[in-house]
Amino acid sequence: MKKYCSTVIYSFIIFLTFFISSCDSNNFETGVHGIIEYGSGDCTQPVETRVYEKYSGDLYFVQKEKLDTMSSTNFLDLFAISTVVTISNGKLRTELVPGTYVIMIKDYYYKNTENTITIIDGVISEKNIQFYECTN
Repeated sequence: MKKYCSTVIYSFIIFLTFFISSCDSNNFETGVHGIIEYGSGDCTQPVETRVYEKYSGDLYFVQKEKLDTMSSTNFLDLFAISTVVTISNGKLRTELVPGTYVIMIKDYYYKNTENTITIIDGVISEKNIQFYECTN
């Protein structure tokens, strides 16, 4: 009986390991991966002196087409319909529907080519971003 229980337990562990690994959320074909960093400080100082840390928190993938057609009065409403991805220690890896997105963090609304990405079907794009907030 003891040997039978050991066999059942080992079989269950092997099955559970296989099941969990097959549900891995990093197993996708279309999306983005990269490193996201954030810093803040005096913007009158040289750019090369800026200090960044790995960002932990929510990233908002805002569809560029919607962002381009909105008025400034409903900017915060756009976050409600954005794709939100929570990252830790700067590590971005997520599946996205093909399209062009502006990547933002909640308290830093900035749109330019450096934080814009186009996702193509069947491609995992690489995008590293440094957000810097001026405090002066």
